[in-house]
Amino acid sequence: MIACPSGLLRAQSGKKSVAVFEENRVWQGNEGGKVMYHVYGLTATRKGVVLAFSEARYDHTDEGPHDLLCKRSTDGGKTWSESIVIEKGDGSFWRANGQPDKRECWANPAALADQKTGRVLFFYVLNEGQYRGKNTQRMTRVFYKTSDDDGQTWSERIEITDLLNAKADGSPNRDAQGKPVLNEDGFPCDYLGRAFHMPGPGHGIQLKNGRLLLQFWHRKAIGRFKPDGSYESVPSAERNYSDSVIYSDDQGKTWKKGGSTGLGQFVTESRLVELADGRVMLNGRIDAPKPPAGPDQPDLKNHPSKHRWVAISTDQGLTWQNEHIDQTLPPFTNVDCGFIRYRTGRKSAKAALLLSHPSELNARAGMTISASFDEGRTWPIHKPVFDGGTQYSDLVTLPDGSVGLLYGRAHKQPGQTSYGFRVDEVVFVRFNDAWLHQ
Repeated sequence: MIACPSGLLRAQSGKKSVAVFEENRVWQGNEGGKVMYHVYGLTATRKGVVLAFSEARYDHTDEGPHDLLCKRSTDGGKTWSESIVIEKGDGSFWRANGQPDKRECWANPAALADQKTGRVLFFYVLNEGQYRGKNTQRMTRVFYKTSDDDGQTWSERIEITDLLNAKADGSPNRDAQGKPVLNEDGFPCDYLGRAFHMPGPGHGIQLKNGRLLLQFWHRKAIGRFKPDGSYESVPSAERNYSDSVIYSDDQGKTWKKGGSTGLGQFVTESRLVELADGRVMLNGRIDAPKPPAGPDQPDLKNHPSKHRWVAISTDQGLTWQNEHIDQTLPPFTNVDCGFIRYRTGRKSAKAALLLSHPSELNARAGMTISASFDEGRTWPIHKPVFDGGTQYSDLVTLPDGSVGLLYGRAHKQPGQTSYGFRVDEVVFVRFNDAWLHQ
């Protein structure tokens, strides 16, 4: 087991409770010869084992070769195992499918732990990768694996791409002859021509009645080649962004397509929570294009991309209502955020919604935990965690009633003016409600 040598523990004695803030490294930025660890998943098993997931990137790009890795902690995040390889970008999948010169871009880890059976499900995609030397991101294939020993070993991959290539009513998008409908790029797609589907990332949830629920985001390709062979970017407004869910009512044996959020809102990576009254809240990143720079540019604090998208389901993910841009939080740069409903178990503790996010408006910097005690109507607490570079993050409630935070971070080097897209290390932070209220 590996512990971060710079691990930090703060404890403050008081009449009612002790504030806890612990920090330990999970991955170094160049561990195992990789360039960066980016895009994370996080869950805790029924036995209390914490599982952290990440893309292990061979370069800094979204379309380059990636491994998918898992690390385990049996002591609440204090120490972590060596990496467990779930998928490896070594070219073996593509070689078996007739493309010997290609390596796999495995992407977007999203975990889901069934607290009734103890099984852990791990969802992810195979991104097409580069096409004709460009990052077109035209399609993904969607898979999941399962573990029945708290993440030590994983099953063979199971493909569910057809489930996402659906009609508006959730049924398979097939023609009168039963063949998959193809989009302009020649790929099986959904009813809006989208063949690019991404789970999570982060984690799904299990509802109080046992239903397993996992969020996805969808869009068309971000680039295309014109008939003359030249390349052009596809405008954001033409990509048909939206989110949806899949669900299982039989402990993950079978999956069905749930409802989708509306179009035109540029919603991408998101999280789910079940509220006290049984409604489900989706909280998502907005990737709306910024207006061109110039003297007439509006105040970006009010731009949709500086806020979160919220939708509510009253039927456990079958449909979504009350969709809106949430402006109850201070604006910050758009990025994937962790989001959970948290209760310590103490009778005096209020249930809280927690969101992990940057604090800066125009930079991925300043990791912060914001807390709401009225189901997201107000956010009175914004607790700083780290003032340096801040990438993606995820949150989990731990068995002892504390909270785990997993995020990528970077430190400025001498002469450096920005953090860029770097991740120096992936860290796990454990804190409790007393620390939140310090």
